[in-house]
Amino acid sequence: SSRRRVEFERDGKNLSAYIWAFKIINYAIACWLFIFCFCGVLMQILKLGGSAITDKNKAQTANMEAIRSLAKAIARVWHSGVHDIVLVHGAGSFGHALVLEHKIDEGVHTDEQKLAAAKTHAACAKLTGLLANALLEEGVPAISLPPTLLIVQTNKRIVKFDQKKVLDCLAMGYLPILRGDMVPDTALGMSVCSGDQIASYLGKKAERIVLGTDVDGVLADGKVVPLITSQNFSE
Repeated sequence: SSRRRVEFERDGKNLSAYIWAFKIINYAIACWLFIFCFCGVLMQILKLGGSAITDKNKAQTANMEAIRSLAKAIARVWHSGVHDIVLVHGAGSFGHALVLEHKIDEGVHTDEQKLAAAKTHAACAKLTGLLANALLEEGVPAISLPPTLLIVQTNKRIVKFDQKKVLDCLAMGYLPILRGDMVPDTALGMSVCSGDQIASYLGKKAERIVLGTDVDGVLADGKVVPLITSQNFSE
């Protein structure tokens, strides 16, 4: 009986060790998932300026040649195995003209302003649709995530951002598309949230931010800066 007791105690210790090992492994996996889902280690932001994909001189006019060209370039990267891309685009002529025409850049309160905000949102969504369709034609599973449902601002600055939706999209193997748009504002009713502000906010957790514009790049003393890092940012 003493021998059986020793074997039982030994087996009990082994079982305890296995349970602890299992807990440690689960903890390690949980930590990795937390880093992946909430720290944005595997996220890269591609920001397309509104001027690069629309004609800013003509209201709600897309530059389809540029959109198709960009879609092909993104598709080449995607099909090479890079699936951590978040695409953010500006509203260009699809949003700016309506905002200025209806004077909703300083808030949305009246019924007329609410209608104008809804029209602006619809126009911005139309541009996203054109971009998404161009990517779908190239075999890229692009999904639009409306900022109106993800972001809350106060006096035109982001105070809440449901980034988990973006990260969930990436984790499921889709390419999320966000845009400059009208979003809820605790002080102004609704306000404009630019693509630049979205890219900047998400960029805090991103490995890299790539800016696509209608100019050669960021200029310093008339020369293009090929790479901006934390080391040369202050310059």
